[in-house]
Amino acid sequence: MRLRFFASLAVAGSVVVGCGHDISGTTSPIPDLAYVRYVHAMPDTGEVDVHLVDAVENLNFADPSTGYTPYRTVTTYTGISAGSRHFRVFTNMQSTDINVVSQVILDTTLTLAPKTYYTILHTGYARSGATPHQHFVLLTDAQPTVTTSQVAIRAIVAAPGIGPVDVYKTADTATATALPASPVFTAVAYGTPTSWSNLTTGAAALRVFGTGTTTPTLAKTQAPAGAAQQALLDPVAGVTVGGTALTAFIFPAGVAGSPNNKLTTPSIAYGIDVRPPRQ
Repeated sequence: MRLRFFASLAVAGSVVVGCGHDISGTTSPIPDLAYVRYVHAMPDTGEVDVHLVDAVENLNFADPSTGYTPYRTVTTYTGISAGSRHFRVFTNMQSTDINVVSQVILDTTLTLAPKTYYTILHTGYARSGATPHQHFVLLTDAQPTVTTSQVAIRAIVAAPGIGPVDVYKTADTATATALPASPVFTAVAYGTPTSWSNLTTGAAALRVFGTGTTTPTLAKTQAPAGAAQQALLDPVAGVTVGGTALTAFIFPAGVAGSPNNKLTTPSIAYGIDVRPPRQ
């Protein structure tokens, strides 16, 4: 009996190994990917959840520490299968109430080309009757050519309620720092990114003013410095590291009486478009 038992195991084992060999010989094609990032630019709307509902994919649009996406969020790029993709945006509001988190505020399909970078700008007002009403603006992000001795920057007014604006570049945000003779970007419009401007590497801050004025300062934010490559560590994108490209997203204050009412001043958030190369 014992010999028969072990013999049976041996036969079964050979079958399993044989099946394993057959399975390991199969491959799945790697899908063509599009690369997308999401910008929450609804000044009257609190935290949201963004999902693909046509297939299970990890969008990485939520803050990993909280699991939701607040106003003024600019995510990193995520690779997802290209083609016609079905998105839904749900309210989150830091709630555990199913009646809150199951509310769909946007349901739409986007067609994404492979090997292409996109910004999904979710902008407008969610409140009934407010215009422009919240919607997706799909921006195709043409990555700039930038040398290892320069950084590339562009700007966009991401949400209604501010603009057009002029944007100046200074070394820091100190009030005493004099403005240059002319802005780096003039008459930046809502929903339309500027052309890329290649600048020399070094500490930088952007200051935002109403077009044609230099007072009052609407927003000023230090750009991320980045970090040079180290042993076993890749370089970190920033204005002190050549080969970096950044988009400055300009946001107005939150709408009074909305979940964003504590955000009382405009601000700038920087998105990374191109990371510096390894040396």
